[in-house]
Amino acid sequence: MLHTGLVVKPRLECYWGSLEDYSVEYIVKRYISKNRYEQLDRYIRLSPSRSAYKATFNRIDALSKHLRLLYRKYYSPGAHLAVNETIERFIGRAPEIINIPTKPIPEGFKIWVLANQGYVLDWMWYVKGDNKGPVDLDTVFTKEEGFTKTQAVVLNLLTQQDSQTNAVLYPPGKHII
Repeated sequence: MLHTGLVVKPRLECYWGSLEDYSVEYIVKRYISKNRYEQLDRYIRLSPSRSAYKATFNRIDALSKHLRLLYRKYYSPGAHLAVNETIERFIGRAPEIINIPTKPIPEGFKIWVLANQGYVLDWMWYVKGDNKGPVDLDTVFTKEEGFTKTQAVVLNLLTQQDSQTNAVLYPPGKHII
């Protein structure tokens, strides 16, 4: 894995080269065959145990938070904002996968997004099942205000605050939803 990070090749097979080539560039084949490497890569994962994550989306939570901060830093949205659901294609195994045959991408993760001119500003993950739905949804909108979870998603995405200044990111009266 370290070698593949240092010497970039277009395909995995290129790291093993031809049978007669034992140059430094193809040093990998001195220690492990391509088939053995593929078997190890397929069945062994070096990551925290599954019990460390309560949900699939927790695995990418740190990256997700970092991207949100960067999006807010480098893009200032126009007046027109859109909130919509999207399905991100995923065909592996995860309990959060949903299947909606009428969608252009029928199977994958459901995500609600806040966007401006095709640029995603913020998002909320969806977890299927009883008493599930949007991840990290502010319950003030559903329990105190009486909105449904779907309505609360829109309000939750639009009332986000800057983590450093606590200023509302999308102030009322400045945007058309």
